Amino acid sequence: MSEIVEDYNDGKISSAYVRDFFGVGKTKLEEHGYRLISLEENAALRMLEGYESDITRKGNIVREGLVFIPSVLGGFLTKTPSFIEHPLELKKYITTRGSNLTDEELDKSLVDSVKFSSESIPTDRFGEDPLTNFIFGKFSGDYGKFLKERGIRELILPSQGRLSSKRKPSIRYLFFGGVDYYTGIDKWRGGNNNVEGGERSSLIGRNDLPLTASRKLSARLRGIKGLK
Repeated sequence: MSEIVEDYNDGKISSAYVRDFFGVGKTKLEEHGYRLISLEENAALRMLEGYESDITRKGNIVREGLVFIPSVLGGFLTKTPSFIEHPLELKKYITTRGSNLTDEELDKSLVDSVKFSSESIPTDRFGEDPLTNFIFGKFSGDYGKFLKERGIRELILPSQGRLSSKRKPSIRYLFFGGVDYYTGIDKWRGGNNNVEGGERSSLIGRNDLPLTASRKLSARLRGIKGLK
């Protein structure tokens, strides 16, 4: 059985990880006060821990989602994904192809969202770009500088790919790539990816998945929380 390992603690914020099946590991983190992290929170923690830290070098799943509509080029990045209240069914999730949305789920998922194209965003424009301001919030400009100082010139965005063949709107979990020679955000494609978790004032997040899943979906989960 995997144990939770705390790898950062400055007296105000702690960071920990566990390697386990997604649902099992997520439950373990939540039992210790951690929760799924947002892109904004994730970027802040990367700047806090530095370039060589585990959270910066390795990517992870975040609380936001990606909505794709067949008739619309690109997609929508949402902070209110339908799976927050209604976890994806195992039979749909295990394929890593996402889940089709009902009209009601689509409406809810687009409440707090922004449209994006597949064009990358230069890191020196993070502070002024509507998409990066939406996803990284008050840390957008600083995170752009953080990446630029590392030699990274752009944030790569997900491609719609073959989703144009889909007949219904669908939603995917969002993977926040690690910082290496490049970085980006993309659809989660399954495999042994990290799953970040966190807790800070005014930042919320919840993303439940089934406790039973194929072994190929086991993940390394990370959590953070604010300490009193």
